[in-house]
Amino acid sequence: MDIFNTPRDAAVAAQRNPVLWPGTDERFTGYGVMGLPFRSGHYLAMRHIPASSIGPEYRTVWHYAPDGTWTFITDRRPEHTYARYFAPGDSALTLYADIASKWDGPHSLRVTVPDMLDWRIELGSTPATVMMTALSHRLPPIAWRSNAFQRVVNAVAAALLRAGRVGMSGTASSGALSFESGSCDW
Repeated sequence: MDIFNTPRDAAVAAQRNPVLWPGTDERFTGYGVMGLPFRSGHYLAMRHIPASSIGPEYRTVWHYAPDGTWTFITDRRPEHTYARYFAPGDSALTLYADIASKWDGPHSLRVTVPDMLDWRIELGSTPATVMMTALSHRLPPIAWRSNAFQRVVNAVAAALLRAGRVGMSGTASSGALSFESGSCDW
């Protein structure tokens, strides 16, 4: 596994050579901002998925409002994105829009949705993220498929990153999707 120097390096590599794990289930590969809470009570997340077993490349932005409602913005039809697992029926608003993600620098990502969002994200590292990344590159890929290993990583990540509850596998809120994570590239 390659070790990348910056988040942009890892994202560019994922875009240039997207690899899906073998299997017959639905699979996705890409990168994203797993979630960023704001003091206002809003929460944003984004995914750029250059390869999927269910359709073409896509980008999606997830917005959680302080009133408890979710909005999923996608640049592909919802049935071709995994946001559909998190917004069954009328539980959330799903919008179709152009989404652009551009790396302005090695640690700087800009996500735009015309007339809706202009989001600049500055990424950094901490001693905990550097250590976890270094350790993740020394593990065989099969380790990431182990439920027992994922439970340990969940607990360690939650404590080291002060991230609250961390889930690397589980079931989506709709109950329609069980998910497992792969390894981290940076």
